[in-house]
This record gives sequence, structure tokens and C-alpha cells, in this order.
Amino acid sequence: MPWHPGELKIQTALGYKNYVSHAFMMVQNEMSNQHRQFYPMLPFTPFACIDDQGRPWGAIIAGKGGTGGFIRSPTPNELTVRIGFRREYVGQLLTSRAPD
Repeated sequence: MPWHPGELKIQTALGYKNYVSHAFMMVQNEMSNQHRQFYPMLPFTPFACIDDQGRPWGAIIAGKGGTGGFIRSPTPNELTVRIGFRREYVGQLLTSRAPD
């Protein structure tokens, strides 16, 4: 099973283990047209990554002025995100380096 041990512990504690045990079987290599049309409408979306030291970082990214259209799906297995950012605010989230 591809779940992380910590995820399994939380699923068990909350009583959801049987409900989500097969969730990875639902992940597909391509997005449906419904999803491809949905993402560009989002005014914001969560963003997460792991830095060079294995630490998780997360942020909420948004379109300019809080509008949608900054996420696109040019192909069924691709999402592109167009954002501008100031490095001093993003810091390690995108660069894995402390801000200057």
C-alpha cells in the first residue's frame, strides 16, 4: 500500500482506513476534461513541496487580483501555473534557500 505510515495512523485513529484504502487505485495518468476545465476557474490553490533537507513547505497561490486563469491544462497530463512572486516572500518554498 502506498500510504505513508503517519497517514495510516491518522486514517486508523479517525476511523477512515477502510474508506481510503483503495484511493490510490483511483489516481489516473490523465485528467478528465471536467478537471481540465475546472482548474482555470480557481482563484487560488494550495502549493506544497519538500526542500533539500526533507522539510515540507506550503503556501496558497492565487491569480493576480484573486481571479482565476493562472492555472491551465494544455494537455490531459499537464498543469501549468503562472505566478509572479517576490523571492523574499517565497524563500525556501521555491528555492530551498533562505531569503537574502
